Amino acid sequence: MLGTLRRQIQSLVADSPIPSLSQRLRHNNSVSIFGYNGLLAESLPFKDWCFISAEAFEQQLAYLSRNFDLISLDDAQQMLEQKQIKGRFAVVTFDDGFESVDTLARPILERYSAPATIFLTPELIQHQQSPWFTHILQLLANSEQSQLDWRGQSYPLGNAQEKAHCSNCLQQQLATMGDEERTVSFNELSKALNQGSGTPPEPAFRLLSTQAIQALKEHPLITLGCHLPTSLSLSQMRDEDKRAQISAALRSFEEATGTPCRHFAYPSGHIEPNDQQSPQILYEAGIRSAVTMDAGPVTLSTESLRLNRYSIGEGISLARFKLMAHHVG
Repeated sequence: MLGTLRRQIQSLVADSPIPSLSQRLRHNNSVSIFGYNGLLAESLPFKDWCFISAEAFEQQLAYLSRNFDLISLDDAQQMLEQKQIKGRFAVVTFDDGFESVDTLARPILERYSAPATIFLTPELIQHQQSPWFTHILQLLANSEQSQLDWRGQSYPLGNAQEKAHCSNCLQQQLATMGDEERTVSFNELSKALNQGSGTPPEPAFRLLSTQAIQALKEHPLITLGCHLPTSLSLSQMRDEDKRAQISAALRSFEEATGTPCRHFAYPSGHIEPNDQQSPQILYEAGIRSAVTMDAGPVTLSTESLRLNRYSIGEGISLARFKLMAHHVG
C-alpha cells in the first residue's frame, strides 16, 4: 500500500513543473551523466539490475532529448576544462561492452542523435568472456532445481522472484572474492545446480566482437573508454597494484581499438574522497575523464577525474528517471 502510494506521488511530481523548477533553482548549469549496462529485446527469465528493456531505454532517451542538450563525454570534459557549463546537458554511457549496445542501443541513439560512451573491458573482450556476474544469471536461468544448497545456505528457486533473490545474494558474496576464489565458487555452483561448464553465453550476455568495436570506433556518435574487470575499488589497492592494473587495461584497450584511451570508468563505480593517488595515476596515463557511480550533478566544481553518474537499471521507473535527471531526491 505504501509502495503504491509512493509511486503515485513520485509520478505526479515527475510530470509536474517541480523537477525542472528545482533544477533551475539549484543546478541549472550542470551535466547529468547516466550509466547503463545491457539492453534486452526480450525479458530475462528473472530480473537483474544490469539489464533493462530497449523500450525503457528509448523512453528515457526521448525524455532527455526533449529536456536536455545531449552531449558526448568529450564535450562535458571540455566544458569543465574551460569552466563553462551554461545550460542543462545529459551524457549517456554504457559499462562492460555488451553486444546489445551495438544491436539495440545504437539504432536508438541514432534516432535521437544522442552521443554515447562505451566503457569496454579489454581483458574480457579479448577472450570473449562475459562479466562474471552473468555466469550466475545463466546458471540460475538454466537450472531446473527447486533449491540451491551452497556453503551452508539454502536458496529456494521455485519462481522468478526467488531466482532473482538468490542471484542478488550470490553476486554480493562473489563480488568480494578474488579471481581464483571466484572460479572455485563457480565450479561449486555449477555442480550444485547440476550444470556443466563452458556453456556459451546467452545472447543478452555476449560482449562486442572486435569487428563491432572497430565499426563503433568510427561511428560519429560513439566514444570508447576503458573499464576494469575487477570488482575491487582502486582505493582498496596498493599503489603498485593500481598502476599495474591500469597500465595493463589501457595497453589492452589500445591493442583492441587502435587508439589511446582518454575516458575511464572506476571499478565498483567508487573512489574514496581521500584517494588522491588513483586520479593522479590515471592522469599520468593519459586519462582525461573518469566516471564513478556516485549519484549527483556534474557542475563547475566537479573534478574531471571524479565525475558523478546516475546508475540506471531494472526497476527504475520513468518517473524516477525524470527526477534523477533533474537531481531531485
